[in-house]
Amino acid sequence: MTNGLASQVTQSADHFWIAVLRWGYPNFPMWVLGLVALSILIGWPGERPHDDKTSHHTLWWLVRIGALGAAILGVAFAILYRMLAYRVLSPDAAAALVADLVDRWWVLAIAVPCLAAVLRILFVRYGRPWLSARLRDARVGQHTEALSDIREEVGRWGAVSFDPRALYTPGEVFTAVNDNRTPARIPTRTFLETHKCVIGATRFGKGVTFQSWADQAILRGDSVWMFDPKGDEFLPAIMRARAKELGRPFVLVDLKDQGHGTWSPLEHGSLEERAVRMTELLGLKERGTDADHYKALSARVLREVLAQSPRSSLGNLLKGVAGAKLDEDQTKALLSPTAKLERFAARRGLSPKAGRGLNVEESLSNNAVVYVIGSIDDADITLATRLLLTELVQAATRMKAVRTMPLTIFVDELKFLASETITRILAAAASANVNMTVAFQSFADMLSPDDKTLDGRAVLQSVLTNCQVKMIFGGTDAETAEWVATASGTVRKRVAKMERTKVGALGGETWEDQRMLGDAEEALIPENTVLSLPPGRAVLFQPGHLAAVVQVSPIRTPETEAIAAARTSVMAVQR
Repeated sequence: MTNGLASQVTQSADHFWIAVLRWGYPNFPMWVLGLVALSILIGWPGERPHDDKTSHHTLWWLVRIGALGAAILGVAFAILYRMLAYRVLSPDAAAALVADLVDRWWVLAIAVPCLAAVLRILFVRYGRPWLSARLRDARVGQHTEALSDIREEVGRWGAVSFDPRALYTPGEVFTAVNDNRTPARIPTRTFLETHKCVIGATRFGKGVTFQSWADQAILRGDSVWMFDPKGDEFLPAIMRARAKELGRPFVLVDLKDQGHGTWSPLEHGSLEERAVRMTELLGLKERGTDADHYKALSARVLREVLAQSPRSSLGNLLKGVAGAKLDEDQTKALLSPTAKLERFAARRGLSPKAGRGLNVEESLSNNAVVYVIGSIDDADITLATRLLLTELVQAATRMKAVRTMPLTIFVDELKFLASETITRILAAAASANVNMTVAFQSFADMLSPDDKTLDGRAVLQSVLTNCQVKMIFGGTDAETAEWVATASGTVRKRVAKMERTKVGALGGETWEDQRMLGDAEEALIPENTVLSLPPGRAVLFQPGHLAAVVQVSPIRTPETEAIAAARTSVMAVQR
């Protein structure tokens, strides 16, 4: 009885374990490999997270423990499965079963854990840092701002095309447009009572700014004088067309002997005014040196010659000197001035026939639009241009009581035309109903003016102090950019002072969940912005407004389009 019961129990047990063997055949290794791969992929749990960690750290630690435990149980089951096969089946059947499973799964048994390990390494080294950076960017946090970065500034500013004339309004001087295409305007009263300066490299927008401002000045009825040492192609065409449209006289004076008008430096004005211009023309200013004695002698003789003729050309002055009775000392003193006089008198543009050259006083009385072309390569013409500007200011001051319209003067390339006269204009010309706009390339450019008797830094400081409206384009030097940043003022920004990262065992760097915020001061218009401005973009300063980056655009007329087409044709031929 006992032996029969024992036999039944044994057979039942064998049937159960055979059922287990059948249940696991042939796919249970796949589940074991999956659990092992999962444990490798998500990583082993390591030590328990600290109490200050968030709940998801603890939950993830528990998940890793579960995955590792399941993988261990799967491997244990595989070992037990083999032992069970040899226990329940015959040796041959058990060996055949194990061999069949090994033959089916040995490749995957090697490949899957290795692949999981490789994926884990790649994820820890590259995937986790990438995911950490994306989560850092996407997380909801305190609002912060970024400080200026030159790598982001370059290419930031796009071009905006518009018609400046369509944006003119009464009582204001249109200048440019802001980023949102809102017009940037200057009240006309501010424009007339405030001197202006335009700074920037060649072809960055100085001439385009002059186009708009000069065009509107002619429309207002101002007496407009443009001094252009380089010879712009488009600006005189725009000014001539606008003057013709309004029935105003337009005078083009080319001092380089090109037959477009001439001017005699010593013909007009009072004796005192002509003596001032003569002294500068012939280099007779006293400088506190031994040569002052001869300069004084020369100036006295030449003044006497000037006094004998109320309207003296350079040729007449030479004749007067030749006919004067001079002692030996005076003759010696006049050698150098006479040589200079002969040189200037030989210039056709400076020696017109009496009454045929430009009459500054008459042009002011007629409210003419005058365009003066000088030179930056010819020292004599540059000096003559400075003298013409001097005569203009002398006449405007003398005629203040009878002039009915403001005098608006534009001076390009101030480096070559800077003089004591200009510094005096900037300091006090507003009282004579004169406003001036000057242009130069950079602060460094102004530190070495063409007139070596001037202190470049003093002239630059005078310009910056007295020109309260400023347009500063890109292409400037670092000193100019630094000045813009300082002059624009500072703003307070909330920035991330510190953020921590953690480097894993495989070198992958991840962001930690903490950062320190703080306030930082930065210029409203940083240096990086100024240095990266493309052509046509400038920083505009005007009284009562924050500095702003603006865009200028040229005036397009049939005359300027024809000039542009001709230039394009010439360039095509040259290629």
